[in-house]
Amino acid sequence: MKIYVVNMARSTERRQRVSELLSGMGLKFDFFSAIDGRVTEITGYDNERRMKEKGHSLTAGEIGCFASHRALWQKCVSLQENILILEDDIDLSDNFMKFFERADALTSTYKYIRLGRGPLKKQPIFGAYYCIDKCNDPEFYSLVKYLRGPSCCHGYVISPTAAEKFLRYSETWWWPVDDYMDSEHLHRVCDYGIEPPIVLQTDLPSEIGYADRENKGSRSLMSRLRKEMYRFINTVKGHLFNINYFIRKG
Repeated sequence: MKIYVVNMARSTERRQRVSELLSGMGLKFDFFSAIDGRVTEITGYDNERRMKEKGHSLTAGEIGCFASHRALWQKCVSLQENILILEDDIDLSDNFMKFFERADALTSTYKYIRLGRGPLKKQPIFGAYYCIDKCNDPEFYSLVKYLRGPSCCHGYVISPTAAEKFLRYSETWWWPVDDYMDSEHLHRVCDYGIEPPIVLQTDLPSEIGYADRENKGSRSLMSRLRKEMYRFINTVKGHLFNINYFIRKG
């Protein structure tokens, strides 16, 4: 399975660090030059829709991040191969290689699997995820179906089938890329993952530009109400997707 590491050309220290990490594990990989939303004109982003739903724009870094991952989905479809996508600020758990040995077969079956995540978002009673496959040794890791999007996209494997769906439903987009990938009801790609995570975020400063978001200014009462309305609608759609998933599975 090909490995692509998303890296800004100017981020030489990150490039060196992740190169040493992967090479030290005997992994072959290619760097993908990330698209910098601060200096590159990016098409597809719908700021009007973003403002309508959230009341503030994405940062230039978030826009570039989405465009970078979308370009890699296009590469996956072009290659017609499963690929592993990593960002350059990651560490790998001791169990990563045990998964990587099975990665191609699992991705061919499950199409898209997150290897890292943000904080788990639990559902009342049902928890955060449903266990699909405990693998040969549950001491190492389990394959799960998340019941709510786990956020973050610093490591995942993806098939051409899933990549094509991600592309089809993001010809125009207005979300951070991890929020979009969380939104199963939009693209119909199930959000599977590995627990415990095997691709880990470090404490390296983000290059997304989250500080820019702090300067978004105050929003009107109507804007805040509209944001909560869309949040509620999307939550309901997410629940319905999971209900349909379990009906089909049962």
